[in-house]
Amino acid sequence: MEVQACFRSSPIHLWVTGELNLHSQIRTQHSRRKRRRDTSRKAATAPVTRASARVQRTTLAKIREVIVRSIQHFVFSTNVPKSTNGMAPEDVQNLIYLLIDEYNARTFVDGKPKDPKLWQQIAQKLDIPDYPGISGVQVMGKVNSLKQDYKAFQFLKDQTGVGWDEEKDTVDADDGWWDLKSQANPNITKFKNKGLANYPELHLLFAYSTASGLYASPLSRGHLRLRNVRGGKRAITRVFKGKEHAEVEFIIGPIPVVDGIGKEITTQITTTMKTNKTFYTDSNGRDFIQRVRDFRTDWDLQVSQPVVGNYYPINLGIYVEDSEMELSVLVDRSVGGTSLVDGQIELMLHRRLLHDDSRGVGEALNETICVLDKCEGLTIQGKFYLRIDQKGEGAKWRRTVGQEIYSPLLLAFTEQDGNNWTNSHAPTFTAIDPSYALPHNIAVITLQELEKEKVLLRLAHLYEIGEDKEYSVTASVELTKLFPSKKISKVTEMSLSANQERAEMEKKRLAWKVEGPAEEPKVVRGRPVDPVELVVELGPMEIRTFFIHFSYAQMSGS
Repeated sequence: MEVQACFRSSPIHLWVTGELNLHSQIRTQHSRRKRRRDTSRKAATAPVTRASARVQRTTLAKIREVIVRSIQHFVFSTNVPKSTNGMAPEDVQNLIYLLIDEYNARTFVDGKPKDPKLWQQIAQKLDIPDYPGISGVQVMGKVNSLKQDYKAFQFLKDQTGVGWDEEKDTVDADDGWWDLKSQANPNITKFKNKGLANYPELHLLFAYSTASGLYASPLSRGHLRLRNVRGGKRAITRVFKGKEHAEVEFIIGPIPVVDGIGKEITTQITTTMKTNKTFYTDSNGRDFIQRVRDFRTDWDLQVSQPVVGNYYPINLGIYVEDSEMELSVLVDRSVGGTSLVDGQIELMLHRRLLHDDSRGVGEALNETICVLDKCEGLTIQGKFYLRIDQKGEGAKWRRTVGQEIYSPLLLAFTEQDGNNWTNSHAPTFTAIDPSYALPHNIAVITLQELEKEKVLLRLAHLYEIGEDKEYSVTASVELTKLFPSKKISKVTEMSLSANQERAEMEKKRLAWKVEGPAEEPKVVRGRPVDPVELVVELGPMEIRTFFIHFSYAQMSGS
């Protein structure tokens, strides 16, 4: 901002001249507010040529005070909005997120605020440089306008017999169709060339506003607020009948980088739980490790990167707990996760960076896909799952559903030979004894045929010591019932990677010299397999690998 003052002999005249780039500091600090409507920018940068004030018998200090007051008067008098139709896209998005928060806080009933003063409270939370002093009435008017736009766009989405332009995100139809339909709903014409911005969020607000909250499900008893994923195209939350967890499916991308800035897309799940800076993440999909924000057990951590230094890889899931409850989140792919605020879980779902992070890769994480001469960032689709349990009860869900996510059922199909399918195929099949089932805390990790008379079997215990009162115990698997139609002739336990016998590996185990107390927590292991009983025991978190040999004559006849 450039301000010049010119003084003459009495009476003194004061001119405030030059070009006022209003709120330049705010624009710099808040990069998301860089883009404004052209008309707003022109109004904000127009030179002041006639603003003046008469000053008589005053000191230089008072003159400076008059200058400041003149500028303040200019700022506030030229920016008081008469309507909110010109709000920038990012300001509209911020308003929508505030409404989502209020809906989840149960401050709305049937789409209307319980307290009429709520509109003014929302207005005060908005930080819009181009609209200082925005009123609650103006916010209510903007929300009503958004609701009308949503109804018009939903009218388009409900139409049948026409195509859909994915690039424009609107109906693909000729002018005659638009002219005909606009007679029934004139508001749809604004979406002829471009769809409705923030449609997923508006759909959450206006399609389900009659419910007790945006997410009316068993999750609501945990005071949970789930914001729609920012920066993506779509996020859908589902609660299936018979299930006590929510499934969130998201589609994100391509991430825009036209502004020259890389971006990381995260989602935050926020509760009122008091978690004392503590959260838990899995280690390679197995045991869960306690994490404490800004703290390391083995050394004094000097916090220089409060966000990056608290992010951890998530392969299976992450959870937080307080004295009463647990909030668990499971993922269908490897992502980054953290808890930067008590009671909150944050997942990084997608990112696109333009600069190398100097961590050894030697290139920027800027994956693109090219069609002809057009290249753009990747679009990803995935899911995560969340549930609230009483403290100490969440492990069953994490382990059971986590195994379902990791090893889903696969459907296989084959060609049918006329009507003789049942004659050439077995309509039902079970590899194990029909009366037998694996223990709930055991999973088959690998079952691979190596030769005709030999298979590789790898079994794993799913629970840690003390993780669950019922399942954190030694479990047994009966091999004769696992292979009821086979005669087992020999069982050899191997190393985890199956490249040497376990007995030989134990002989070569190094004996390390340890400084300080040599006591270690007692580890529960299963006993060696008895060649007669053929029962495999597994302690908590134990994985055991075997070569199982069958009688070839028995296999040939079965």
